[in-house]
Amino acid sequence: MRVASNSPPSASTAATRATAATAATAPSKPTTRSTAAAAAAAKTPARTGKAAQPVGTAGGPKPALSLANLERENQELKDQVQALFLAEQNRKLRAKIARHQRPQRPSPGAFSFAPQAAHAPGCVESALAHLTATRDAAVVNTKAAFVAMVIDRSGSMQSMGSEVAGGINLFLDEQRKDDAKTGATTSLLFSTFDTVYEKLHDGVDLRSPSVRSITDADVAPRGATALHDSMAFCLKDTAEAVARLPARPAKVIVYVLTDGAENGSQVYTAAQVRVFLATLKAEHGWEFIFAAANQDALATGQQSFGLAQADCLTYSAKPQAQRMQFAAMSSAVSRCKGGRSKAFTPAERTQCTM
Repeated sequence: MRVASNSPPSASTAATRATAATAATAPSKPTTRSTAAAAAAAKTPARTGKAAQPVGTAGGPKPALSLANLERENQELKDQVQALFLAEQNRKLRAKIARHQRPQRPSPGAFSFAPQAAHAPGCVESALAHLTATRDAAVVNTKAAFVAMVIDRSGSMQSMGSEVAGGINLFLDEQRKDDAKTGATTSLLFSTFDTVYEKLHDGVDLRSPSVRSITDADVAPRGATALHDSMAFCLKDTAEAVARLPARPAKVIVYVLTDGAENGSQVYTAAQVRVFLATLKAEHGWEFIFAAANQDALATGQQSFGLAQADCLTYSAKPQAQRMQFAAMSSAVSRCKGGRSKAFTPAERTQCTM
């Protein structure tokens, strides 16, 4: 049997009980500085210059996306798209140029600059050698002349319009009138060129019904400017035509008309053509006239082909100037056929550039 004690508790026991009671009833508070700092860090993101990263529930923090990386990838994509666009535009442009420069089907006597026996390397040299070998035995007709024309019909001649065909026909008509007046005869070799060298008349009498008028279609602009090859081939064809005649003409005159720089020859160079011209002039007395637009014809003729500046003519693409160029050419050829100087007069030069 327990007997209750009536004696009061000691002082230390009372203090202990009071402390326990207070701890049980008071709200919980952090008791250290580290706990308070951790709570503050949880509420405030660290100031590192980057946005606070969200925290995943399972995989932890997501990887950071760099703004510089995004900008670099975006620029690389732009560059790739731009490169593809430019490549496609370049392809379309090349196809368009090829369509516009594709030569028409050449008529008989035409030569497109692919390897062919008639105009292979060495063909001009062979023709000139034959002309020289048969020269001493040939008879000369003092009342006969041979005119060879090589006319540019490349794409750049588009600016000349219909004046080319009309000017050529004017030239031919004037030569017929001159022959009728002097009693002379003129044989004609007429050729055109772009990326195709083409003969329309091959050493026929200018008065022959077969020498029809030149049409716009005959000289319609197309293709590139194979000037050196075409001049060489014209010299070769002229030499062969002259050698076939029963009597050699007293005068052989080669008339070159162009409006642009060489950009399409594959067989002969300017240096080779220059040698051909010098040989034919020195050994056979051939004469040459060079007319050019959109350039200094005097400088081109002299520097590229060794021609005298007096025999070169610069002309304008304006219609009136073109007509005057063909008229001046006809006058020069007529003077040459008559044994006079073919050099262009100051008045003729002025009229061709107005």
